[in-house]
Amino acid sequence: MTSPGHSSRIVVCGAASLRGKELTQALEQSKLAASELKLIDEEFVAGALTEAGGEPVVVLAVDEDSFENASLVIFAGSANFAETHVEDALRAGARVLDMSGGLLGRADARLRIPSLDRLLPANGTASRVCVSPSAAGVVACSLAAALSPWRDCRLALTFL
Repeated sequence: MTSPGHSSRIVVCGAASLRGKELTQALEQSKLAASELKLIDEEFVAGALTEAGGEPVVVLAVDEDSFENASLVIFAGSANFAETHVEDALRAGARVLDMSGGLLGRADARLRIPSLDRLLPANGTASRVCVSPSAAGVVACSLAAALSPWRDCRLALTFL
């Protein structure tokens, strides 16, 4: 098992999905742009041509070496794919970020909104599995945190 601190490989699972493609573009424009990106997806999508770093890239099917030397594995495809392969990613020593919603029920998963971490009390346990809530959840939590100084304030949100 490789220590996550010694690798800068990021594996995007569900790379052929719209969320996976947008995530790949966002990673290329972030501080993580220097990281090695590996794009994988389910068998029926494998072989799809996409773009990463301005270069054409083929989306690979998941195999036993898919998570080798990965420091971060991001599940951006189907919830079932995340549930099926999370243990492989953890065994490889990677941290996991779930954007599919498939890992929300795991006992070791931590719901995380980075911009709100400083406002929330630390629970003292570190987790290698973080779950990203939906965009609507992030907006609702951000508004609730921003309005928290006003105790008598109520807010009703409707998301469609």
